[in-house]
Amino acid sequence: MIGHTDLCLDLGTTTGWALVRDCMVEASGSESFQIDPTYDHGGLRYHRFRQWLHEMQNDYGFDGCLYEAVKFQQKSRKSALVWDGFFGILQEYCTTEGVIYQGVTTQQVKTLATGKGNASKDEIIKAMTARGYRVEDDNHADALAIAMLSINEGEAA
Repeated sequence: MIGHTDLCLDLGTTTGWALVRDCMVEASGSESFQIDPTYDHGGLRYHRFRQWLHEMQNDYGFDGCLYEAVKFQQKSRKSALVWDGFFGILQEYCTTEGVIYQGVTTQQVKTLATGKGNASKDEIIKAMTARGYRVEDDNHADALAIAMLSINEGEAA
């Protein structure tokens, strides 16, 4: 837990999110920022993400943000570009709003969720479901696993 209320994010076109307040997941889900390339300008997804962060701040209030700091391979260049765009917006938003932000590695997320640093998406979904969460998709499952990191840090403090 880096703030009193942490927004935990798995950034991407479909962003998984979980809000941790008082060492408990208060709300969570998955938000799509998909655009229609036929009709929408490419920058629209980033505009929508920034607007969504603002709405989350208004609806829930958060003073900390944990996000999965992903390292991409060459084969996923498009995903890397989208992630970089979201990350840039997140950095700017958090800096402007005075929100502390911190990245966690994919291995940390997978290890805490499943005990294995190389767990598959399905294994993370199963692990989060076994903990009683209604998981929408792998992005949501990752955000819940990041929330577990926040909770563990909060309980240790």
